[in-house]
Amino acid sequence: MEVELPTDFDRIPDPLRGRAVDAPVPPMAAPSAPSLTRAGRRRLLRGLAVAALAWVAGFVSFYGLRPDLTDLRVLVQLGAMGGLLALAARGLSHPGRLGLGAGAGVLRGLVLSVPVVYVGLALGTASAPPEPPLAADLLCLGLSSAMALGPLVALGFLYERRLLVSPGWRGAGLGLAAGLVGSFGIQAHCTLSQPVHGLLGHGAVLLVTAGLGALVATRGGPA
Repeated sequence: MEVELPTDFDRIPDPLRGRAVDAPVPPMAAPSAPSLTRAGRRRLLRGLAVAALAWVAGFVSFYGLRPDLTDLRVLVQLGAMGGLLALAARGLSHPGRLGLGAGAGVLRGLVLSVPVVYVGLALGTASAPPEPPLAADLLCLGLSSAMALGPLVALGFLYERRLLVSPGWRGAGLGLAAGLVGSFGIQAHCTLSQPVHGLLGHGAVLLVTAGLGALVATRGGPA
């Protein structure tokens, strides 16, 4: 038995007739540069690390090392700063389960805990008052920020367009790492370690660079 199919489909009303608009063809995006291989990325990372350290070393050599560099309290300060920097570098360079870097929880814990540890370190190794004038605090803050600028630019260049997971927290972490380098540099130069000076002159750079890193990382999207 043959089944006759309807042939008058043109009589069925089209609810979208007359509403369709020919959309313009979107322009082709410029081809992006090929991603670096792992070996190329390691070479770039080593080169940027050398350049950033040379930047800080230039400041320290120009202004001079502190004369009490071999004092036990100073060695404890610098050693603890190096440990914090290694911890931050470890957390930021961790590939994560999917190769996209550490998760938001790890980054948040790193960004929030390192300044707290720094405050405890600064207060625990501080010398007795009187405090230096505010001008000395601001001078050291400016110098430590200048020292952190080189590492911050190097990290920004390395991680540009690669902040896929929690860019705000990751940018803050990168800025924090750069701030630790600047803080290490200023403590290798400045002999003042009173509580307020240690926090403002030597430690406030962590907040400055962390905030700047988060701001730059999220300028094109959510945190």
